[in-house]
Amino acid sequence: MRLREIASLARGVRDRLGEAFIVLARPEHPYLLEPPDLLIGGEGLLTAVFLPNSRESRSPQLLRRRLVAARLALPEHARCVLLATGEFIGRVQSGAEDARRFLSERDFEILLSIDDHRGLAELAASNDIRMSRSRELARQRKLNAERSARALFMSEVAERFDSLAADGPSEVAQSTSLVEEIESVLSRIAARDTSGGWAAQETGVFRRSRLLHPFRRGGQTLMSVRTDERSRGLFLAVQTILGNQYTLDMGVPYSQSSALPVVFPDRKQRAGLDQETLMRAASLAGLIIGPAGAPQQVEKFIALEEAARERPLRRADLADWLRRH
Repeated sequence: MRLREIASLARGVRDRLGEAFIVLARPEHPYLLEPPDLLIGGEGLLTAVFLPNSRESRSPQLLRRRLVAARLALPEHARCVLLATGEFIGRVQSGAEDARRFLSERDFEILLSIDDHRGLAELAASNDIRMSRSRELARQRKLNAERSARALFMSEVAERFDSLAADGPSEVAQSTSLVEEIESVLSRIAARDTSGGWAAQETGVFRRSRLLHPFRRGGQTLMSVRTDERSRGLFLAVQTILGNQYTLDMGVPYSQSSALPVVFPDRKQRAGLDQETLMRAASLAGLIIGPAGAPQQVEKFIALEEAARERPLRRADLADWLRRH
């Protein structure tokens, strides 16, 4: 459903609900790169509506990552609605192989056919529909908030590493392909620290992109990423972590790894709203944005992140740690 059609749907729902409710089409959210298609709020109720686009209809895992992010970012009392074709809902309800691996009908509070969208307003105004596991969701949101705070802090620390790398262009920094240099460092670290002595690179959806190259280091994911004017590489990194390191159980997202993933861009993004949004969205997924365009800083930053797991790192400690390492 295109934006014009979603906006038309929002107007129809708004007309039926009246002034007591606010209906937003494709609402902006400071932590969401791909927000719900509709957000309906009023009288103490909040409803997030998801309409699978063509890509999500073909690959339900793409819809799941959007749902995971929304569950983590929106208040736990928010109800999530799947508004889709009867065929897609049937696949979810019947446990069709492509859908069952990624989504369950129990991950949503409401399943509604797009042909019956007029009932959306009535459901959004109902006080009888609730998130059945709101306490567990609140607990997981609290745990994720702690991961998010650590990821955001380490991303801010990484900017200090960026400034160190900028003190003078090293021989590596003048390489024609920084991303290849970063990949080389990550491959060596993964091979050294992975049982069996080899670099376990991800397969499948990871390797289909030339923008993103991930490596496994024990239980931690490390990634190199190519950046461009549209920040597609970092966008893909955030979405990849949401889709691969979180599971959903009756609408509650669970992180699958205690070690925070780290992505190393090949160059620094331009300052601006997009950069801030990406950093917040990355932190929601527990993803650290490491030093950019600085292959020579990668190993030191990984060591610092590992040390910070054992003992919380304060900003005042950073200069001392850098002097000692």
